[in-house]
Amino acid sequence: MKDDHLWGITNSSNTPKSNPHPLRESRETAHQADSPPATGVFHESREPSPCTSHSTTSQTSTGLPSEGLLMLHMSSDPTTPGRPRAMNREHIKPFLSPLLRQAQNPEISLILNMLILLLCIGAFQVKAQVGGLPNDEVQALQEIAKQLGKKDWNFGVDPCNDTSWQTPQSNLRPLYNNSLICNCSYSFGVCHVVKLFLKGQDLDGMLPPSLVKLPYLNTIDLTRNYLSGTIPPEWASTKLEYLSITVNNLSGPIPSYLGNITTLIYMSIESNLFSGTIPPELGNLTNLANLILSANNFTSELPVSLTNLTRLTELRISSNNFIGRIPDFFQSWKQLQKLEIQASGLEGPLPYSISVLSNLIELRISDLLGGGSEFPPLNNMTLMNRLMLRSCNLSGPIPAYICIND
Repeated sequence: MKDDHLWGITNSSNTPKSNPHPLRESRETAHQADSPPATGVFHESREPSPCTSHSTTSQTSTGLPSEGLLMLHMSSDPTTPGRPRAMNREHIKPFLSPLLRQAQNPEISLILNMLILLLCIGAFQVKAQVGGLPNDEVQALQEIAKQLGKKDWNFGVDPCNDTSWQTPQSNLRPLYNNSLICNCSYSFGVCHVVKLFLKGQDLDGMLPPSLVKLPYLNTIDLTRNYLSGTIPPEWASTKLEYLSITVNNLSGPIPSYLGNITTLIYMSIESNLFSGTIPPELGNLTNLANLILSANNFTSELPVSLTNLTRLTELRISSNNFIGRIPDFFQSWKQLQKLEIQASGLEGPLPYSISVLSNLIELRISDLLGGGSEFPPLNNMTLMNRLMLRSCNLSGPIPAYICIND
């Protein structure tokens, strides 16, 4: 018996064209030895194959039930008797044509499209199940490391799931932090970098322009390093909320595009070599609560646009070379809790409008140039616990309420 018979390949050459049951006829003539099989169409056998035993449940030579067996009809390979010829486009066309005709039906087309969509979603889910940090953010971190001069990051592990990328909180080393914080609450376990703390790392590079390639980053703290250069323009496109580049060797003027980071809540550029004027664009940072500009070489007057910073709770502008008087627009900062104006270059007298800042907890003013003034009315500042007014050319008695202890 030839191999063709083992697979139930039918013989169409001896099958009359008028026979309405060619499949049944093929079973009746399947024992003819030299009959070539028919061309390739898939049929379904609903009766026992003649190549199997006559038991109650018919079995094929492969051990599978012949009930429901799909029978493949194709031409024999003339070079190898009994070997099926490989199916070509003409063989496949009769099988695909009915499917394509059915797809023209709107309902069938909708079902097929839904199946394709589900398959695509399933493939995406399988790929995303790995989770972790996306490759583009890993590449961004590699660029940031190079720009900062950071050489000890281990990119052989997942930055979001390896403890070597985080410094445990310790009160013994408050000025040192080498931590990368991720948010891994996104679908399929995908993580994104949201906070980067590199405090006290002795970094001697520059501020990294590639920070903009971490789209979920909201916090960057590069305090106490040796970074040089200026603030890169790429940072204007970030969504930072917390920015600290305190105690570095950064220089040049504050760029006006810094005013584009309107998400900023905390900004400290203290103890650098920045110079020039304060750009009026900083008045666009209306979400700012903490603005720390101390210990630089700023000149000129404070821009009136700072009046817009009505959410300020902390302002520190000490150790600069500002000119002009302490502006009256300070009274716009009703939520202010901490105000430091020590050796800032500003002139007196102390404005009486400062008395409206009833939420002040700490007030430090010293080394005012210019004319003197009487002691300012501070009796509304009932929350005050630290007050320093030194070298301000004050005159008159110290009010009794200053000495009252609750």
